[in-house]
Amino acid sequence: MSQPDDFDVDLGAYFHAVLRLWWLVVLLAVVGALAGFGATRLTTRTYTAVSAVYLGQPTDANGNAIAGLTSNPRAAVQLAQSADVLKEVVSRLNGEIKVGALRHDITVSTPAATVKSTTTPTNIVTITVTLRSAKKSAGAANALAQVLVARLGTYSSAKTDLLEQQISATQAQLAATNARLATAQRQLAANGAAAATYLAVVQSASTEQQTLQTTLQADKLALLVARNVESPSVVTIASASRNAAPVRTSVVGGFVAGIVVALVIAAFTMRRRPRPGAAAA
Repeated sequence: MSQPDDFDVDLGAYFHAVLRLWWLVVLLAVVGALAGFGATRLTTRTYTAVSAVYLGQPTDANGNAIAGLTSNPRAAVQLAQSADVLKEVVSRLNGEIKVGALRHDITVSTPAATVKSTTTPTNIVTITVTLRSAKKSAGAANALAQVLVARLGTYSSAKTDLLEQQISATQAQLAATNARLATAQRQLAANGAAAATYLAVVQSASTEQQTLQTTLQADKLALLVARNVESPSVVTIASASRNAAPVRTSVVGGFVAGIVVALVIAAFTMRRRPRPGAAAA
């Protein structure tokens, strides 16, 4: 059995002890606050850089959205964190960062506000890099964004090249048709009613001209969509910002800790009175 405590805690004596050691309370509170401030300042500085990549939305020949790597943000997140992509990023940074360190210091995620459906095909991933160097963190975030865009843009790049070739061919055909039409119109005006052959050429060339103009307009619109909607792009260029250290929290915590230590010391220095029963015994 435990021995009974023959002493009662005298709150009055405790408060007197605290008042007697008020200078110690103040001193330890100040020391604690200074210790918290110093610990915060001595903490290693880190810098965070954030870039954002629009993944794009592939479409078919009729302009309908189709499934692909760029239409799946989770696949893009996994691709950005793959060893192959990280090695290419390190190569672009001339080996200033190791692959292992980069893998540990990056976070690739999809913003919570991003909604993927057939009616809102908006795909965005954010790349966050936290390093001890502002230059390296920003460089790594931007390099990773550029590599990701290059890896995801193969389909849209091929489609853009094909549309540009089609537009060039259509423009050449349209120029030839316009020249033939102009020549036939001049011959028709010069020969009058006797130039039935030239009239047929004018009618045929006019029909072909309208068809080519419609085709050219459709191809230009498709090229515009391929460049601005289907193609991945970097929408936010990263710039490093220093991570704010919790100075206020550390100072307040040290201040409170100093007061607690002083109160404990006051409790040990106070005099406790014996219980009445113990004194009678």
